[in-house]
Amino acid sequence: MRKWLFDDKAHVIIASILDDASEHLINSGICKPQEVDEYIALDYIAQCSAAITHGVVYLEHDEMIGAGIFLDRYSRKNNRQLFQRNSDRCVSQLVRSPNIYFPDYLALLRFAYLRVLNSVSDADILRASGVLMLAAATLPGVRTDIRRELRRRGLSYDPSLISEDTLQKRIGPNGSVTIAHRLAGPKSQLIR
Repeated sequence: MRKWLFDDKAHVIIASILDDASEHLINSGICKPQEVDEYIALDYIAQCSAAITHGVVYLEHDEMIGAGIFLDRYSRKNNRQLFQRNSDRCVSQLVRSPNIYFPDYLALLRFAYLRVLNSVSDADILRASGVLMLAAATLPGVRTDIRRELRRRGLSYDPSLISEDTLQKRIGPNGSVTIAHRLAGPKSQLIR
């Protein structure tokens, strides 16, 4: 398994894109300043979930496609070329460390998946939900919640939705979130 390293160049590009996006959303009246971080984080979750939805299993590359579309959509004239030249490293950085850029990412993802889990009545739609697959690959305990909800409905859980290798890589062996997801906002730094 390759160790994930923080990419400073990608961080600068992503931070610039999100800063421009925040400014645009506030200046155009789409969001109030205190709501802009949540708005952008929910949009990121929606975009990644849309790329994952209807997949047979969770694939990190599907999430990366959603993250790439998200970053491309928010990049503006002054940072678009820089993003396009470095898109692979920016997308990889964002997928591996979303709560550096979205401080409430884990809580918002948990609320989004609980909303889906409690509101969707069709089991096939539930199994194909990108939000559930993204949450199960990111948050500890989600597979247990999904399994319990499906059992309550008289259905069986498909353990192949998220592979054990993916869970080990993203969440960790004991259900603890990995270092990339432990970082709690832009003030956090990796210990070298």
